[in-house]
Amino acid sequence: MRKRLISLVLVLVMVLSLGGVSSAFAVDGADGETAETTEDAETTSQDETGGESGDTTGDSSATEGDDDAEDEDATDDEDGSAAVAQQLTEADTSVYDSYVAQLADLEAQATAAIEAGDTDTALAILESLYTLWDKMEAAAESGTLSEDEYDELYSIADALSAYISTPTVVDDSDKTLTVNASATEVEGDTYTTIQAAINYINTQEDITGWTITVKAGSYARFTVLNGMDNLTVQAAAGETVTIFTMDGSENPDKVSGASPETDGILIRNAQNVTLDGLTITMGTTKTSWVAAGVSNYTEQSKKGDNLTVKNCTFQGSGTGYAVFINTGTTAFTVTGCTFNNVYDGVEMFGDGTLMLGASVTYNTFTNLCLCHARLLWRHGGCRDFDLCLQHCNRHQRFAL
Repeated sequence: MRKRLISLVLVLVMVLSLGGVSSAFAVDGADGETAETTEDAETTSQDETGGESGDTTGDSSATEGDDDAEDEDATDDEDGSAAVAQQLTEADTSVYDSYVAQLADLEAQATAAIEAGDTDTALAILESLYTLWDKMEAAAESGTLSEDEYDELYSIADALSAYISTPTVVDDSDKTLTVNASATEVEGDTYTTIQAAINYINTQEDITGWTITVKAGSYARFTVLNGMDNLTVQAAAGETVTIFTMDGSENPDKVSGASPETDGILIRNAQNVTLDGLTITMGTTKTSWVAAGVSNYTEQSKKGDNLTVKNCTFQGSGTGYAVFINTGTTAFTVTGCTFNNVYDGVEMFGDGTLMLGASVTYNTFTNLCLCHARLLWRHGGCRDFDLCLQHCNRHQRFAL
């Protein structure tokens, strides 16, 4: 534009200079030449005027052309700016949509992992979410994402993080296992022995609150391991599940002076364990400590407290305790069970024990060699508090 203005000024200067020369020439000429000069001047003036007019018209046309070109350039610039703005908007939108799609994909992966109980995969997805979150924050700081877009993405990511991070990656509804002696084992679902199911639980992050349902069949004794609070081992409804104890079989878990052999179902340091609907067959094996069909016997300070044995059948061979409760236990329940041909039905050693609640109710005792149920203080005073009424062929009720 500046160059065109300079060119226009030069043209005007040339026109003015030519006019000045013609006027001087007319004044300085001889008188006889005045008319001619005048005519020449008029001719020159007309020529110059015509030239000037032509030049001016040309320049005007040129100026108008330049203005039109400038207008066109301005229009083109405006159209170009609009197109660039639209492209930027589309780019920003595509970035936002891309993040939404990535979050949706992570959510789908997380849901599949959680439903499968795959904690490791779920946590790996959580790490991927945090990495994506960092990228979204960077995009927001650079202006690639608007504030509103980032806020929406933040809400989605925050909810997804809470969903994956929740402690119920494996929820209580999935804490069930089946034991079936005639089935094929399926990891995390079905086992052929009760101990195998217990050992699987012991590998989980949360070993509390599990239920093992046992299908009809005969099974070896088992040991409930430390920390398996609120475990239930139950017979499937209407099915007979037989557990062989006191038969000299190998102990399913290591024994020591602190955790001696009882040759039966043993509850270690696990609270609120329930045995329901099992038929417990007792052999004749004796141990140097305590031989029992079911017990929480240990020489450790912490016991398996608040054990419940219900709806079970104890079939003995004239030896051993059916249920033995160890010193230090504050509560236990034996209810709805049948005891036949065992040495002692329910026995507890109570030395130094503050008993908060014990219940032996609605049980049937037949052919017992000693008594139905008794609480003994064997050390520190030779006191034998025997709650057995010595009538073995009737129902007995005992509660503290």
